[in-house]
Amino acid sequence: MEQSTPRAKIVQNFPAYGVSWSPSGGDTGKLLAPDDVFGDSEGSWDGVESEGGIALLKLRQGSKTQVSQATAGLSGLTTQCHVPHQSPRAQRAGDSVRRQLTLAAAAGIKAVIFYSDNLHFLEFNPGQDRDLLPTTSVDGSEADLLLQDLAAGPVVIHVDLEVRLVRTETFNIIATTPGVTSTHLIGAHLDSVPSGPGINDNASGVAVLLETALKRAGDRRNPWRFCWWGGEEAGAQGSSRFVRELQASGGIDRIKGYVNLDMAASPNHVISVYGNDQGLEGLYTEYFQDSQQPWVREDVSVGSDHRPFMAAGIAVAGLGTWGPHQVKTDEEHALFGGTAGEPYDPNYHSSQDDLANVSWSALATCAAATYAANRAVTE
Repeated sequence: MEQSTPRAKIVQNFPAYGVSWSPSGGDTGKLLAPDDVFGDSEGSWDGVESEGGIALLKLRQGSKTQVSQATAGLSGLTTQCHVPHQSPRAQRAGDSVRRQLTLAAAAGIKAVIFYSDNLHFLEFNPGQDRDLLPTTSVDGSEADLLLQDLAAGPVVIHVDLEVRLVRTETFNIIATTPGVTSTHLIGAHLDSVPSGPGINDNASGVAVLLETALKRAGDRRNPWRFCWWGGEEAGAQGSSRFVRELQASGGIDRIKGYVNLDMAASPNHVISVYGNDQGLEGLYTEYFQDSQQPWVREDVSVGSDHRPFMAAGIAVAGLGTWGPHQVKTDEEHALFGGTAGEPYDPNYHSSQDDLANVSWSALATCAAATYAANRAVTE
């Protein structure tokens, strides 16, 4: 999904799960938002020149949903991603969503972009929901930017969605200290997207994890289990299966926390910590405070391998080199250098995500912090 007016930018950086595919070449139209923001009343589109438009609609929280067993996927302009089984923070097409889409279609809308304060993607069953409009989603911060642009003047959006049914075969590598019952896990994903070599995303996280494991190898009381996941780009398939097997065996109750390493060397980096547990996040933030290393906090999302652990009720934290915004802010530039107004990694999911386009200093910072965080947990 791409915004071409008033300025060119990609506004979809999160997994986009769709209903039906766009026509060949996609749809381009004016971005439209009804006065009631939801677009689910009979008069929502009255007085709006909506024919051929792209609708930006807010999702009602608590909407009745229907569970889908689909393993469908969608690739857009810049990403390839797949629908995971029982994804957290995903809304499936229930009666409320169907009404919004049906009314939009009746008004001549060609595609719908949903948003809410805590939404990162929508999930639909392409077999059951193929009668609905091509649909994708953005999070609340992206929606705020679009609404600001819309208030200032016309916004033109191009949406090109493709539904794929994909079977993913992958594997995990797990390293545990012999004779120790692991209470904490730390992981990074091994795979990349087909369009690029994946050096920042995620050979960087893999390297940090491997370096940490090698340094901790001599500690026979180490409570950490080191995990290299497969299938993250296909919907966190490897880590999701691991969690399901832990739940089936009863081992999930022994896990006190999971730390995720993803994209540890972005060229226009910030040092970013995220999570849903202050104690686990503190393994990193206390180190940064003690070493006078700047850092920013990123809201925990569903975009990586911490997702299935979080859904299972396990405390999670993570380290990365992107930030809470689409591009680096002036404040972040003052803290970390680099270029304000530019993406943290302009080579994300592209053929340019190679060794020539990473920040070695960011990688070293993430490695030092992860080793310190790892050592801080003892049993």
